[in-house]
Amino acid sequence: MGTVSLKTIKATATQLKSFVDEADKNKDGVISAKELKNAGASSGARFPFSRSSLSMFAAAAKGAPMTNVAEVKKTIDATVKELGAKDKDKDGFLEPGAELTAAKRSKRLAALYELAPKSAVEGYGGYGRSESLATLMGHVTRKSETTYTTASQVPASVKPFVLEATGAATVADALRVARGNLTVRRFTDRRTDEAQVLVTWAGDGEGSLFATRRKERTAKVLGSTIVPL
Repeated sequence: MGTVSLKTIKATATQLKSFVDEADKNKDGVISAKELKNAGASSGARFPFSRSSLSMFAAAAKGAPMTNVAEVKKTIDATVKELGAKDKDKDGFLEPGAELTAAKRSKRLAALYELAPKSAVEGYGGYGRSESLATLMGHVTRKSETTYTTASQVPASVKPFVLEATGAATVADALRVARGNLTVRRFTDRRTDEAQVLVTWAGDGEGSLFATRRKERTAKVLGSTIVPL
């Protein structure tokens, strides 16, 4: 699993609390695991929220069949705070390795962490594995796009991504691999708050996706589909 920003986790927690409120149909402030489960089952897009809600419910109810909505929401807030404490380098992200291992020791913390990219932050959309390039671009902000046809056009900041994406030793070789036409997009995926660089060619049929902050290739583009590495 890749990184997830604390900003995205907080936004997801807000959505999750809203979902818990909606699941309390009679608005008596008391909720059961069954209510949360049934609400999640009503929509495929809600199912991930149901799973995370049930984890929070279990922590709040401590074995009881019902608990207060306020207690579940308090547990969600506590989970956000605890996840934030795992960010040891204070860069605003939880990353694979010691930070993520520490977070996943608790089922409750892991539930919210894993829900965050699925939430898409805005609405109850999904974060697909092997999603289409068009779907990915539907979840981005601060987008820029440039097409290069000669080596002299490619700036130094873009060169490392172009070379790794094409497997070439020089930019001129990279353009030959790309049959003379390379497109580079820069954007932020609002589902994870990660800045990305996308290098494609052959009409977006081939390429690679990079996490800019980590300077790491995270996926390949095959037939206009994003395939995570």
